[in-house]
Order: sequence, then structure tokens, then C-alpha cells
Amino acid sequence: MYKTGKLLIKNCVLGTNLNVVSIMGFERLDNLADISSADVFDQVDNKFGTQRELKSKHAREAGEYALGSGSSDSLNDPRAFTAVILNVRDLSLVRVFHEGAEINISSSGTNLTETRIVDVEIDRSQIIYPQPKFNPQISRVDGNHRLSAVPAVDERENLIFPTVPFDLFVGLSTDQERKLFRDINGTQVKMNTAHLAQIHISLEGDGALLDNKSRSIWLAKRLAGPGFAFQDMVYMGGAKVGLKNASGSLPPINLNSLDSMMKETLRGLETLQVELFPEELIDEARAGDSIAFEEIVQNGEKLATLLNRFWLAVRNNFPEAWQDKKNHILLQSIGLMGTSKFATEVIRDLISEHKVDQPSFDMELKKLVSVGFNFDKSNYSGFAGGAGASKVFVQLVEKRVEGKASVGPVLGQL
Repeated sequence: MYKTGKLLIKNCVLGTNLNVVSIMGFERLDNLADISSADVFDQVDNKFGTQRELKSKHAREAGEYALGSGSSDSLNDPRAFTAVILNVRDLSLVRVFHEGAEINISSSGTNLTETRIVDVEIDRSQIIYPQPKFNPQISRVDGNHRLSAVPAVDERENLIFPTVPFDLFVGLSTDQERKLFRDINGTQVKMNTAHLAQIHISLEGDGALLDNKSRSIWLAKRLAGPGFAFQDMVYMGGAKVGLKNASGSLPPINLNSLDSMMKETLRGLETLQVELFPEELIDEARAGDSIAFEEIVQNGEKLATLLNRFWLAVRNNFPEAWQDKKNHILLQSIGLMGTSKFATEVIRDLISEHKVDQPSFDMELKKLVSVGFNFDKSNYSGFAGGAGASKVFVQLVEKRVEGKASVGPVLGQL
């Protein structure tokens, strides 16, 4: 038994949430975790369960996010959870009081005519602990990963738990629970990844250069800016009306796709990144050294310039493919990713030859044109995904070698 007495949650709001009665309030994350458990669906052992399987990584990240809120600056790093949703299955555990008098409620009832301020008392001494894997007394309808992030009681020394909002149903049937779970999780519109990417870089700014994982999105935003190769070609997420009114159509590339392209190129430029962003310099910048941070930003600009010169050379030498996404694969996923991998080869070679000006990049791509390479869609019929991108990359490498051979004798006569 869980012998820690009663949990009293004062000043909650009793009202109707659409057509069911609920109690909304705020309570410490650990207390909500201790009184509840997930009824996890298992097609063999628990066919009538509600919850999906717990993802430990997701739960751990939720815990770090919540427990780190106390030491984070709410001005620059605001953190919040949506309401945890619980359902009291064992009605003997809960008592609700309004102005000192106990009242009877049921979530399935719809006869509540007014909102009331209530106190909720939960008898923790009657809760089985550790709680059963299936059919808990207080079930987690939504928020299992957030609550599962709370460490066990004997692992909480020196931890301070934040307060989070909750929505408490009382007496819903398991069928009602499952329907609410489906409605909450199954009808959400998936967030546009381009929108999330632009929010991320807007918040991080130049600080994104300090992290190997976020450097690519900084470069993507830079190359989509004024004067760069992908200007006016990248959809940043959000409303589309302004873009359609301005140009008549949406840009052909999403910001998250451009981010993936930058990641693909950077994978092969590790040595260059170590040179431009050494750990000592990053540590100094993170510690607040403005001179070190400015050097990081300048090096980021150098890297952006190299990448931009490559893509300008692509645009200059393949103008038709750059404009016509319908009949060419350059601006499709396989073309963008295959060419991004090819960018690594070109950049590394030109750096080793000390030829990184725009004419040198243009010449490298012109070699492809000279041997008849093109991005015509008909050449890649039936290819998609990673296999398609690999085919584009191999074709580019092979044609570049062929192009070098064809211009060699001519250059030798000069």
C-alpha cells in the first residue's frame, strides 16, 4: 500500500469540457505521477488497454525538460507542459469539496450548470504501490511520457519538482477513455517541419553554430537569404497566402529539406568543421567570450560561402533543371540529396587545390555539362528515396571523372 496519507489539491475548477465533466488544477509533477499509472495496450495480455508503449528516450527527454525548468531563465527559456489528463477509475479514492461541503460528481454526467471552485482529496493510502501494469486505479489518459519521467521515490533526493496543469475525469469507462485517447492523439494535425525549423533557428540565431547538430539549419537559413543561391526558393512554414499572392506559387523547397541537404554535405566535411569550429573556441564562446563568438560567426560565414558557391555553380550550369521541377529531378528529394553529397567531393577537392573562388566552382560543374550530364527525370524513372539519391550521386561522380578526362588534353595544349 502507498502509505503517505491524503493528497489535497486546493482551488481546482470544476466545469464541463465539451460534453464531459472535469476538474482542472495544478499540482506537482511527482504527486501526479505517484497517484496514477498507464493502462498500456498489449494485444496478448491487455487487449482493452488505452496507452501506447512507453518510449524511454521520449520520457527521459520530457523529464530533463521539466526538471531543468527550475534553473532555466523563464524570459529566455520559457518551458511549459500541456495539461496531464487523468481518469479516476476507483471512485473510492477521491472526494470533492465545494465551500467545505462534499459533492458527488461524475465525468459522464452533463448536468453541471455552473463552474465551481473545489478542493480535491485523493486517498493515497488506498493506492496499490507499485501500481499494477494493467487496469490502474487512476489511469493516465494523456501525458504518460511526462509522468513516467519522474524518478522512483528512492531516487528523488535533492530533486525539486515543478507544478504542472492537470485535467481530472472521474468515473469514465475504459471505452470512454480509449475514445478520448484516440480523439486527442489521432486527430491532431502534424506540425509542419519547415515551420518548426524556422522557429528553431529564429530562437537560436548565430548560437546555432556552436552545436554540431544545429549548424546545418543555420546554413540552410543563410543560403535561403538575400543574395544567396536559394533566395525565394524556400518555404519557411506558416501561412501560404502571402507567398501565393506574391509569386503565384509556393517555393519548391522546404526549409527542413534544405536543412537535410546541409547535413548531408557536412557529414563529409568533418575535418573542415574541426578547423573552423574547434572545441576550445566553442567552449570560450559558450562561456561568454564575445571575441571567440564573433570568430565562430565569421567562420560560419566562410562555410556558408563555400556551400553557396557550389550551389550557385549548379544553378548557373543547369538553369533549366533549376527552374523546372516537373521534368527534372534536381529540386526533387533524390536530386537535392544526391547533389548535396556530391558537394562534399567538389568542396574538398577545391580546398586541397586552393581554388575556392566562384569561377573554380563553375568550372567543376561545367565539366558535367561538357560530357552530357543532365537532371532529366526520364533518366531516373523508378528511383526514389535513398536509392534514388545514391544513383544521382554516383552519376555525378562518374560524369565528373569523365569530364576531367575530356578537358585534360585540351588544357595540356594551352
